[in-house]
Amino acid sequence: MYKVLLSTILFFFPVFINADDIDKGYQAYNNKNYKEAYKHWIIPADAGDKISQYNIALLYFFGNGVKKNLEIAFQYCRKSALQDLPRAQNNLAFMYADGLGVKQNYILSYKWAYLAYMNGYPSNKLLNESKNKLNDSDLKKANKLIGKYLRRNMNEK
Repeated sequence: MYKVLLSTILFFFPVFINADDIDKGYQAYNNKNYKEAYKHWIIPADAGDKISQYNIALLYFFGNGVKKNLEIAFQYCRKSALQDLPRAQNNLAFMYADGLGVKQNYILSYKWAYLAYMNGYPSNKLLNESKNKLNDSDLKKANKLIGKYLRRNMNEK
C-alpha cells in the first residue's frame, strides 16, 4: 500500500522550470485538460527538453489526455533521466524495479536510484530496496554501470 501511495505521489506532480514555455501546459494540466497540456509539451519534449519529456511521461503513465502506455512513458522518462533530471531518474528506477513499461531489472533500478540520490532526490528507500534484491555480482555490475555513466557525463560537460 505504501509503495502504491509513494509511486502515485512521485508520478503525479509534474515539474516546471521555464514558466514562459510551459505555463499554458501547466495551466491546462491543473485544469485537468490533459490533451491541451500534451499539445504544449510534446514539441519541446521531442526537441529534447527534459522537463517536457518528464511531463509527457507522466501523461502516458497515467493515461491522462493520451491512451495509457507504459512503454512510451518509460521512453520519455528515460530521455529525461539521461539528462540528469533527478525526479525522472527516480521514476525510471521505480519503473525498472516494478517492470512498468520495461522488463524488471534490479541492477538498472539500483543504478538509476543511486544517480537520483546523488543528484539530490530522496531515493534512499528505493535505492535500498533495489540493493537488497542484488547479489554481490549484480551489485558489482550495477556499480560499473554507474561509474561508466558518470565518466561519460563528465566527459560531455
